[in-house]
Amino acid sequence: PVGIKIAGPDLKVIQGLGQQLEQIVGKVQGASSVYAERVAGGRYVKVDIDRLKAARYGLNIADVQAVLATAVGGMDVGQTIEGRERYPINLRYPQSYRDSVANLELLPLVTPKGERIALADVARVYISDEAPMLRSENARLNGWVYVDIRDRDIGSFVAEAKAEVGKQLVLPAGYALTWSGQYEYMERAKARLAYVVPLTVAIIVLLLYLAFRRFQEVLLILTTLPLAVVGGIWTVWLLDFNLSVAVGVGFIALAGVAVETGVLMLVYLNHAWDDLVARGRPTLQGLHDAV
Repeated sequence: PVGIKIAGPDLKVIQGLGQQLEQIVGKVQGASSVYAERVAGGRYVKVDIDRLKAARYGLNIADVQAVLATAVGGMDVGQTIEGRERYPINLRYPQSYRDSVANLELLPLVTPKGERIALADVARVYISDEAPMLRSENARLNGWVYVDIRDRDIGSFVAEAKAEVGKQLVLPAGYALTWSGQYEYMERAKARLAYVVPLTVAIIVLLLYLAFRRFQEVLLILTTLPLAVVGGIWTVWLLDFNLSVAVGVGFIALAGVAVETGVLMLVYLNHAWDDLVARGRPTLQGLHDAV
């Protein structure tokens, strides 16, 4: 329902901000669960090749990387055909040669002169804590916080959460928060409804004027809209519905139905009045009796 995107240059700082948001947003009424991604919790085996040492043995970076790629990742040397199925034949070093940093350091390399050296002679092999997965948006690193909500509408929850985050969280320079998820879609829909609703009312007024050619009758029909909206608000409150895009669209439909009913009643009254005029009894009492 609600997501918080943390953007900035340093993944460790992003992870720290996410953990702070877990504590702050988790205390807001309606938050059932808050989880921040651990964007800096991955462990990798890194191999830093020393260019000078490699050059002394007549090796370049590509030569060392080729041995590593073959030893650890493997190399496709052929393909086996079994009926309509095709399977690659992959060749790589045995598990015992690559199951630890110490064994990787002993991987054999052959120099152009035919000498046999170990990988540790030209590179440093070590384990590093890095990001398990990189997210980026607008060319900036991102970390996400996922928020689930229960028994509360998204709009009021985000408003309160934003206020609490603004009070308790201090963002370092170069970092920014973006509220996303269903809340983002709701904000877009609200922005569209802001001009769709007035446009709907304007179209209704235009069609009514084209139908009756009298502003008095148009205003008479439009007086039904506030009463219909009040009834709709009471219905939403009694059924304990949250304000949402669906409810907003429902009020637009309600306005159309209310106007349609008003048009039917006004057309009926006009016909009844014309009938009384034709009979020579154009009085309000006669109209009341006819209705």
